[in-house]
Amino acid sequence: RGLRGPVDIAALLLGLSEDATDAGKNVRYEGPAHVVLNCHAGAVRRALDNLVDNAVAYGNEAEVTLRELPTAIEIEVADRGLGIPQEQLDKVFAPFVRLEESRNRDGGGAGLGLAIAR
Repeated sequence: RGLRGPVDIAALLLGLSEDATDAGKNVRYEGPAHVVLNCHAGAVRRALDNLVDNAVAYGNEAEVTLRELPTAIEIEVADRGLGIPQEQLDKVFAPFVRLEESRNRDGGGAGLGLAIAR
């Protein structure tokens, strides 16, 4: 699982955004150049990568915003997709739940991404 340590979240988000852009995806980062957080770098990276991938897959683009608040940080990953119906918001964060049933299991994932990200 890795050890907790200081991670520059801004640099991580900028790197994820640049990697996605280099892969032909429409991803933008907005926020400060440096924000350090004591966390598990690998776990945080996987969760954020999943959110960005979902935003691009279902909303064609991702806008990643990092905000520093007085006692916390806030990360927003927004897209232009249809969104998740209000009545399914709690359900979508449960493990193994996938709202788009038309996707084939071989290419669509197992429905763990949002549960892990949460």
